[in-house]
Amino acid sequence: MNSNILILDDNEEFTCLLEECFSQAGFEVESHLHPRDALEAFERTAFDLVVTDYQLPGMSGLEVDEAPRRKRRGI
Repeated sequence: MNSNILILDDNEEFTCLLEECFSQAGFEVESHLHPRDALEAFERTAFDLVVTDYQLPGMSGLEVDEAPRRKRRGI
């Protein structure tokens, strides 16, 4: 089974480059430009790796990364 990777960056060119590189290496990749979309992706997919920009519109990459853990803990 391939690992699932989520890429989140508001730079579309960089996001596409990373998606292409990981896909060519055989990974299942989902990419988003906005944190809201990434948070929705966490609802339907368990990702093995999250690659995110630190500064994003509306919230930081750390906040996005923490969201699935908070949900699992019921916070």
